[in-house]
Parts: sequence; structure tokens; C-alpha cells
Amino acid sequence: MTTGSSLIGHITELAHSRCPDDPAFAGFVGDYLEDLPDLDRDERSAGDLLEAAWAHYEFGRVRNPGDTRVTVFTPDPRRDGWNWDRSFLFIVTDDRPFLVDSVRMALERCGVSTYLLVHPMLAVTRDDAGRITHTSAVTPQMLATPPGGGTTIEAWTQIEIDLCSPELAERVADEVRAAVEAVQRAVDDFAPMRERMAGLADLDPLLAWFVDGQFVFLGAVTCDLPDGGEPVPRLESALGQLAAPGALGDRPDPPIDVDARRAGQVVSVARSAATATVHRAARMTVVTVFTTDAHGAPIAERFHGLLASTVYRKSVLDIPSVGDRARAKLDLGTDGVATHATRSIRNVLESLPRDLVLELDADPLADLVMAIVGLQERQIVRAFAVPEPVGTAATVLVYLPRSRFTAALADQVAALVSEAYESPVRDVESWVGSSSLARITVTVIDARPIDLDALSERIDAATTAWIDRIAAAVRRAGQPSRTEIARKTGLSHSTISAISADLLAEGVL
Repeated sequence: MTTGSSLIGHITELAHSRCPDDPAFAGFVGDYLEDLPDLDRDERSAGDLLEAAWAHYEFGRVRNPGDTRVTVFTPDPRRDGWNWDRSFLFIVTDDRPFLVDSVRMALERCGVSTYLLVHPMLAVTRDDAGRITHTSAVTPQMLATPPGGGTTIEAWTQIEIDLCSPELAERVADEVRAAVEAVQRAVDDFAPMRERMAGLADLDPLLAWFVDGQFVFLGAVTCDLPDGGEPVPRLESALGQLAAPGALGDRPDPPIDVDARRAGQVVSVARSAATATVHRAARMTVVTVFTTDAHGAPIAERFHGLLASTVYRKSVLDIPSVGDRARAKLDLGTDGVATHATRSIRNVLESLPRDLVLELDADPLADLVMAIVGLQERQIVRAFAVPEPVGTAATVLVYLPRSRFTAALADQVAALVSEAYESPVRDVESWVGSSSLARITVTVIDARPIDLDALSERIDAATTAWIDRIAAAVRRAGQPSRTEIARKTGLSHSTISAISADLLAEGVL
């Protein structure tokens, strides 16, 4: 087996022969392939690795400062002198955080699978025409202090993907280009967005907490709030992704919570209907701060982004404002004394989705927690619906015995919720903790009042195993006939007869 260093050395020698008039290529290819895992090296010949690197290098050899270059390349033996049974996505751009994750999300939206990722950061020196004159590996010193002198840190991303038709290749390139541009907008304006929220932090401790690493800023805008009229965004105030042409749309998403403003609430947190295209594919969280401008006119400062991953691991009681309100409403003291009741309340509170906790006012949050605590580990099914602060969506939480949990359970419950509400659903998530109850959480897009007890009964019936249905029928009816069991369980007489012997042997009947 060829070692990684000897293979890179061999490819570098081949590069001198491949392109003798461009010595920069030989230096490029060694750094370009340096971090390629051994498994991927073993699966590809030195010639194939060299040809893919050359195609990428040739594509990105000339680039102007700040440009993003994206293409989908499929080798053609007649044109390129080599063949491969897949296509390659080539990206050359200024290095940014979130780049790889955002590109992967774009490929998933296109339904394209990935097989290899080459993603080196390179210090690239270019002449006045944008042509590469020298490349080198990036050092920690370069990350701390940009090199300058015509040298910039660039991301050279090669992703081996499914073989693409010309039409699919164009779509993939467009989607990836848009994703990279979205990353650039968000990252370039990250500091101004963060500073804007930091300037409002005196209004509510929650804002300082967001600023301190708990919020990934993707967009921000200031909206005028005319009395009795629709909010009007100030276009010149837009930052990040909201500064892109057409990003603000006709109406803010989510709508501004006018009721919260009238009630004197300073900060409102709600989820957008839009899914983030940067960092991770989740619904964006929108923080709205009600304040006034320099002239005393009412405005809403809006911040679009994602909750940082650390938020989901933090205690609810440690979240400023939110934790204090929850502690007061649920009578959770800070003296360390915990009764069985307070432990139960804390366990339920900490298990709730953080997005939901941040959206809810203290009273409805306390009501929800106490209703869930009321289940008291009973082996029953219960559904709770929590309307989102604005809009028509609602979060439905379905609790059911953990013993019923299977890989297919979440989709099964989501389908029943969708049918009951006659609405599409999204954001289906499962939670299984130490409790005897599991939870399926579903967002209903167009929620309306429904009979939640009836929904709970339908989910209970659909998720109960046939042997448990028979046992329940027996417990309810004492000594039922097979006809009675069939009526209560929905099973046929032939099925009941076929399993009776086994049930008797197991002591169920």
C-alpha cells in the first residue's frame, strides 16, 4: 500500500510533467491533497487524483478578489483525456465559516449524493490579472493575521457527486452559488448585526445572552411601526441575508407580534416559516425588539438567525428573563431544596424544545409544564397543542409510552396529526429521555382548534400492538368471548382464533 506522503510526492512529480510551464501547479497539488483521507486515496489512482486536481486548478487559476467561482465538471475522454463515472463540484472562493455545511445543504436540496470531499484552505498569491503565481498551506499565524501583499486565504472545495445531466449540473451550480453568497452576506455582516443587538442589550438581559454566543446572526433589519399600519422595513438598514435583493419580501416573516408590543413586551421571539440555507437546515429564529428611534418614533429591530447549538444543552432556568419567569411561575426556588414535585416540574421544563420555551410567555409555559407533569408517568397517550406567537402554525407535542417507540413511530404520529388538522406538517422530531413516556413533536402549518382528546385516542389505537389491545379488552370485559375481543380490538375472528392458544399459554387470556 502506498503511504500518503509517498503518494503525494508521486502526484507532485506527475504534476511537473503534466504542466511544466506552470510551476505553481506542482506546489498547489501537494497542499490541495494533503488532508485527503487514506481510504479515499486508496480508492483512486494517482492519475485520477491528479486529473481532478488539475481540472479544479485550471478552473480557479484566474479569479478576481471577492469572486465566487462555481461549476459542475464531468470529465469527457475526448475533451479531457480521462473518464470518471461521477461529476465533480468545484468551488473557489474566499474562505468563510459555515461554507461546507451550507454547500452540503444545497446539494441535499438538489437531491444529489456526495462521495468525496476535498476542502483545503490555501494561501493563494495572484498577480494583477488575478492569475495564480504561488500557493501554500495556511498557517495558524495567517489565520490570526491576514497575509496581505496580494495573498489571500481561499477555500478550494471539490465534491465528488452523482453523475449530472447538463440540466441538473446547471441547477446544482446555481443552488451552490446562491448558498455561498448567502454565507458571505451573513459572515461579512455578522459583527454589525451583533453590535446592533448589543446596543439594545440594556432593554432585556436575554439580548445580552444572545449576543454572548447563543445566536447565529444571519440577517437584521429595522422596521418602522406606523400607528395602525403595516410595518415598513428600512431598506438601508438591512444586513446579512436580508440585504439581498428581494429578501425582505412584501411582509415580514414571521409577522410582527403587535399584541406583544401593545402589552408592553420589549422582546418577542418567534420562528420564521423559512428554513435557513446557512449552517444548518432548521427554521430560523427571529428576535424582535420593540423600541424607538432617535426621533422617538416606534420601531422594531429584527434579527434573523439560528439558536446556537449550545442553547439546546443549557438549562432553561439559566436563560436570562426566561428562566426567572419560569422559576417564579412554577414556584421553583433557588435554595437547592427539591421535593418530588419540584423535580418532576424541572424535568419536564428542561425536556421541552428550547424554541418553544423561548416563544412562550410565562403563564402558558407554566400551564403546559403542569399539564405534562399531570401525566405522572402513566402509560397513556396525550396530545398538547401550542400556537406559535404569530401566524397560523402550532406545535403539537404527543406523549406516549416509551415502550411503543420504534423508528417508524414519528412518521406514523405525524401522519395522524396532519390528518386530524387537515394541514401539512413539518419539523417532526422525537425525544426519548429517562421518563417512561416518549415525545413526538410536530409543527402544524395551518392549525385550527380540534378535539385533542379524540386525536390522542386515535394515536393510542394506532400505536398499540395487537396483543396489548387484546389484553386491554380482557381487562375491560372480564371474560369476553372471541366476538367481544374482535369488536373491541378490530381484529378478525380468524385472527383471534389463530392466536388464542399462544395468548392462553402466555397468560394474557
